[in-house]
Amino acid sequence: MGLGLKVIHLAVELYKNGHFKDFDSVIDMGDQDLYVGFKELSDELSFIDKGTFEEKFKNTKNFPERPRVSSSILWNILGFKKCSRLDIEKIERDKNDICSEFLKVDLNFPIEKQTKFDKYDLVTDLGNNEHPFNVVESYTTMHKLCNKSGLMLIHQNIFGGNGFYNFDISFFESMAAANNYSILYSCYTIDKKNEYFSFPLSDDLLSTINLNKVRDIGVFYLFKKN
Repeated sequence: MGLGLKVIHLAVELYKNGHFKDFDSVIDMGDQDLYVGFKELSDELSFIDKGTFEEKFKNTKNFPERPRVSSSILWNILGFKKCSRLDIEKIERDKNDICSEFLKVDLNFPIEKQTKFDKYDLVTDLGNNEHPFNVVESYTTMHKLCNKSGLMLIHQNIFGGNGFYNFDISFFESMAAANNYSILYSCYTIDKKNEYFSFPLSDDLLSTINLNKVRDIGVFYLFKKN
């Protein structure tokens, strides 16, 4: 699993707009990589000192070969001090990998029956929760991991996915309504042969997309837990 350029761009925009201000901890559902090359990532993170960027993200020069850079290094650059991940198995990376804590968890089952866990200011599902068969338990775990007034960041494909499920807008809108989440940000994302762009959640705009010319269509949400 990996964070592509479109997701990284949106996460950076949320950071620049102050959504992560005063937040210290983040956990990714899925042991995530940065699925992007050095040049593209350098352009996206141009606000970072060049020396720091070179040191932290040097493994992206070998993309798509492994070892890749973990998502935790990106979150650390964006201000998070505690950067954790969970998955059913841990990906082996080099000694410079940042991960405050790795939780070995099968998301088909309640997390409290498998491990002790903290709560986090930001919990992400960036192409992970469509893979466990028990999707209800996956999102229940996401809720449990999130602090009160914390954020949940979700990116899921609604076209061209590779998990057990393809979600739609009503799934996430209903989830927010049922759990009293505030929707702070939302959009569609398009991958058109390595060209990425996003636009508002408009069915009229979506209907203009020629599905024969796109790789996938995703939906991106930032929820606040109240």
